[in-house]
Amino acid sequence: MAIHEENKGLTKTLNELLSIGDYDYIVRIDADDLMMPERIEKQLQYLENNPDVSVVGSWAIEIDENNLLGKIRKVPLELEKIKELMPKVNPVIHPSVMFRRKDIMSIGGYNENFRFAQDYDLWFRCIANGLKIANLNEPLIKYRVSSTHVEKRRMGYRILDAKIRWNGTKIIGCRLTTRLFATALPIVFGLIPDSLKKVAMCYSNKIDPRQKV
Repeated sequence: MAIHEENKGLTKTLNELLSIGDYDYIVRIDADDLMMPERIEKQLQYLENNPDVSVVGSWAIEIDENNLLGKIRKVPLELEKIKELMPKVNPVIHPSVMFRRKDIMSIGGYNENFRFAQDYDLWFRCIANGLKIANLNEPLIKYRVSSTHVEKRRMGYRILDAKIRWNGTKIIGCRLTTRLFATALPIVFGLIPDSLKKVAMCYSNKIDPRQKV
């Protein structure tokens, strides 16, 4: 594997890794997250038993900078529920996924126009191209959420999120009203003061539709 002399960004690096070698599955994990010992075995078994599924993710346990455990971050399990939530929230935890390399390459891999939220765009395109996504109902990773998580997502990130939602909801066939609502969500959230965002995060178990699975 080549070592980059300059930072190419996550999206380009992911596509480079997709193009290297000849293997069936890709396992995602971020550098600051932790993997449960049984994660790969369980997801591999699921994909082997469900050859029609291209991407399988899982729930996650949130951890802070000191590895203190937080809440279980849930996501919907079945494809229909995943499709239902796509315009509202990202229903797949990116570092929790294992996917079939050839299926993701068949739709062009990650879109290099998106430096952030490239996974959200990818899930939209998976669904638009008939690829099936599923999640397992147990936490197979520990997902790092820093105390500055809210502050890091400035308006530039929100605008990019809005663009992905606008394009994504179009290709999966959503109505115009749904598309407008989906696109407005990150912009509105970006305009809310950080202090209020942190309050909202405290009540995420009640207001996040992903938790109602």
